[in-house]
Amino acid sequence: MLRVRWVAIAAAVGALVGCSSGRTYSAPTTFTVTDEAVAKLAQQAVDADSVATKLDGPASANCDSQKTCTISYTIEEPIGGASSSKADTEMIEPTRQIWKALFTDPTFQSGTITVSGPVTSISGKPATDIYYSLTCDRRAAGRIDWDTVDGKGLRTLCSYSPKIKGMPGASAS
Repeated sequence: MLRVRWVAIAAAVGALVGCSSGRTYSAPTTFTVTDEAVAKLAQQAVDADSVATKLDGPASANCDSQKTCTISYTIEEPIGGASSSKADTEMIEPTRQIWKALFTDPTFQSGTITVSGPVTSISGKPATDIYYSLTCDRRAAGRIDWDTVDGKGLRTLCSYSPKIKGMPGASAS
């Protein structure tokens, strides 16, 4: 009986503080694409996502006439044998709110987010390498519910390119 009460109390507390998804960032409802605004958006979205692997340094963005952007950032933890679902949850899903904000700008048409992180080189030395790139365009965005899509959905509906072994969809060779 005591155990049942603790479970009920824990569930009630989790509901009150909004712990159901573990994610806390919500994209702005209006957004204007500029290099500075997009870099700040990416930084805020990943930093505020309690499930995301944290950034190692600032995000950067290079946008062309508000129509396209290339966004890059480096995460601080290595992928190290991450399961597909863990990589989706910690590295791919945190981009959802970035995309959601970008596509509120009616001028924005497409973008690419490139995520890098620590790796060990063949010679055993620490290095930084690209984990994956994800490109979404307005056509794909029209089919996505940014608040509920998971990593697999993003990888399916947008153009996903794993760059290192260990990322979902990467070849084992």
